[in-house]
Amino acid sequence: MPTEPKRLNAEIDPTSRTSNVRSRAREVARQMREALEEMIQSGAMAPGAKLPTEVELVDRFGASRSTVRKMLATMETDGLIVRRVGSGTFVADSPRPVGDDVLQSVLDNVALHASPAEIMEFRLIVEPPAMSLVTRKATASDIFEMQNCLAQSERAQDLAAFEHWDCELHTVFGRTTRNVMFENAYAMITAARNRAEWGRLKSKTLTSDMRALHMAEHVRIVAAIRDRDPEKAEAEMLAHLSKINRSMFP
Repeated sequence: MPTEPKRLNAEIDPTSRTSNVRSRAREVARQMREALEEMIQSGAMAPGAKLPTEVELVDRFGASRSTVRKMLATMETDGLIVRRVGSGTFVADSPRPVGDDVLQSVLDNVALHASPAEIMEFRLIVEPPAMSLVTRKATASDIFEMQNCLAQSERAQDLAAFEHWDCELHTVFGRTTRNVMFENAYAMITAARNRAEWGRLKSKTLTSDMRALHMAEHVRIVAAIRDRDPEKAEAEMLAHLSKINRSMFP
C-alpha cells in the first residue's frame, strides 16, 4: 500500500503572518518618521515647508497608504506638522522639539522659571540621597575630578569663578551616579543656578567667611566619598545644603 506523500510545506499560521505584517508596518512608520523629523530639526524642511505627498512617501519608503496616514496623524498630534485639506501637509510654524532637544527645552524652561527658593527645595530633596550612589560608584578618576574642583575653588579669585567650580563639583557628583535621572536632575539645577537672579542673591550672602565654610564642607563630602562612607556623605551634603538655604533665606 503506497505511503502518503510527505508535505513539503508547512501550513502558514495566518495569525503569525498578520503579526509580521503589522511589525513591518511599525518599522516602516518609525523609519519614515525619523527621516522627516531629521529634516525638520536640521532645517532641511523649514517651518511652513510642504512635506512630500502621501503618494510620494508611499513610493519612497515602500509603505502602505494607511501606514503613511497613521504616521502623519501622530506627527500632527505631536505638533510637528499641520495638515490642510486641499493644500497638503506642512511643517508647523513652531514645531515641538524632539529627541535631545526635548531635554534642552526642559532645562531652558527650568532655568527661566525656577526661583532660588525652589532650586534649594529641589536640591535638598535630590542631592543628599544621591550621595549613596556617588559613594558606591565613584572611580579613582571621578574622585580626581572632584579634588580638582576643590583645588580650583580654593584658587578662585572672585565669586563668579568660585560659583563656577562649585557648580562643576556638583555636576561631577551627578555624573558619578551613573544614573541618567540624577544626571538630568543635576543638569536642571546647574541651568537654574546660572540665572542672574541666583547670582544676585549669592553675591549678597556668599561672604569670604561663607566661602571658606563651603570649601570645608565640600572637602568633607569628597572625603566621605573617597572613604566609601555613604551615610556620612549624605549627612555632610544635607548639612551643607541646609546651611546654604538658611544663609540665602534667613
